[in-house]
Amino acid sequence: MTSAVLGWSVLTGAVPATLTVLGAAGLVALLARRDATWWSRSVPRAVLVALLVPVATAVVVDRIWRPFPDPLPVDALVYLGVTALALALLAQRLTGRRRSRAAAVGRALGLGLAAAAVVVAAASGVNRYYGQFPPVGAALGVPPANQANLAWRVWGPGLDAALPWLGTRIGPTP
Repeated sequence: MTSAVLGWSVLTGAVPATLTVLGAAGLVALLARRDATWWSRSVPRAVLVALLVPVATAVVVDRIWRPFPDPLPVDALVYLGVTALALALLAQRLTGRRRSRAAAVGRALGLGLAAAAVVVAAASGVNRYYGQFPPVGAALGVPPANQANLAWRVWGPGLDAALPWLGTRIGPTP
């Protein structure tokens, strides 16, 4: 069962659609509040942050630092803005009056999960743009089940003793 789940595509199909729906639900949960001051002060501040972060990132990366020959794609900047919006809304929702300790912990946990859903959905969108990690297992850093460890096969088990500074075993685990 786990090998089947690790083989699911995160570029097309049900996984990215589910992550997008969960991210949208998380953003709605972060926005859900009835205060007039929330909608007149807090949400515009969060939207301003969501606009400034991608613009500042684009200026720094594309004009000043220039680590890539191509400019950052608009899709990645939009997902960065959505992430900044979610984190700004979370920060403003967590600063406020507290009724009880248990309610505050529950509220913080729920809002944190909502913000995490938005961040994961945005990361999924960036991954869909670049296509870096096609299956779920690659996104989690799990090697495929049928992948052979060629370092151990070529150099043998003595390589682990020869390179102790590597910090990990290269050969098969005992």
